[in-house]
Amino acid sequence: MTTIDLDVLDPAFAPAVGNPEPFGLTSWDVKRVIERVARKAIGLDINELTPAYDRGETALLAARLVREFIAAKAK
Repeated sequence: MTTIDLDVLDPAFAPAVGNPEPFGLTSWDVKRVIERVARKAIGLDINELTPAYDRGETALLAARLVREFIAAKAK
C-alpha cells in the first residue's frame, strides 16, 4: 500500500491540508514518485485533505494523483 500525505506538498499546490508545509514538494515531484512506485504498490491511500478549508483545488489535485497512479499501474 502506498500512502500520500498531502501535507508534504507546498501550500501553493495543496492549500487545504491539516499542516501546510512551506517549501514542500510540487505536484510534479509527487507525480514522479507515483510513477516510480506504482508498479510495486498494491493500492493508494491519500491523507490529510481538509474539506473545510478546500475550495476544490486540493481535492482536484488528490483526484489527479489517483488518476496518475491508475495510469502508472496500467503501463
